[in-house]
Amino acid sequence: MRALAAFRCQGKPIRLRHPVRRMQWRIPRTGHPEYLGGKYANPSFACTQMQHTNTARAASLETTSLWDYPDPFIQPISPGEQDIDGLEHTNNAIYVQWCEAIAWAHSATLGLDLQAYRTLDRAMAIHEAHYEYLQASTLGDELLLGTWLVGSDGRLTLQRRFQIIRPRDNAVILRGQWELVCIEISSGRARRMPEEFCKAYLAALVPEPDVGI
Repeated sequence: MRALAAFRCQGKPIRLRHPVRRMQWRIPRTGHPEYLGGKYANPSFACTQMQHTNTARAASLETTSLWDYPDPFIQPISPGEQDIDGLEHTNNAIYVQWCEAIAWAHSATLGLDLQAYRTLDRAMAIHEAHYEYLQASTLGDELLLGTWLVGSDGRLTLQRRFQIIRPRDNAVILRGQWELVCIEISSGRARRMPEEFCKAYLAALVPEPDVGI
C-alpha cells in the first residue's frame, strides 16, 4: 500500500500519496544549483533541443513495463558523432549532460525555469549524484530518457531519478539519481523551499512502485 504523506509549506499542509523518506545531508562549499550551470543553463535551449514529442509518448506506451516509476517525463535522444568516444560507445559524460538537460526541461514544464530561480533567489542544488552505466549505446541508437521527482522532506530536500531505455531490445542503458538541497542563490546557504517550490515540486512527486510479494 502507498502511504499518505503530509508536508507543510509556509505553514500550510500539503498531502501527497508518497512515503516519507528521511535523509542525512550536508551542504558542500562548492555546491552548485541543480539547473544553473553547464551546457543547458538556458532552459529554452534545453527545451528546444529535446522536445517532449508525441513520438516519445507513443514509444513510452510500448516500454511501460521497463520504467522504474510510473508516468515518467520523457525525452527522445540519439547519440551523434560528437557523442561517441574512442571505444565507439556514447561517452559517459554525455549521459550526464542529457540528465541535466531533461531536468531543466522537466522543471520548466512545472513553471520553475532559470528566471523563476533568479527571481526567487532560490535553487535546488545537487548534493549528491550517482549514475549506473548498465549497457553501452552506440551511434544512432534511438533511446528514451525518463525522469521523476520521487521524494522530499517537504522543507529542504528533493530526490530526482533518471533512466535511459533502448526500446529496440528493451535494454536499460542507465539509471541515475540526484539528491538535491534548496539553497539561496545569493549566499549559497541552505534555505527552506519557498511556497512556489512546494507547490510545483511536491505536487509532481511520483509514488514508489508497488512491489509484489
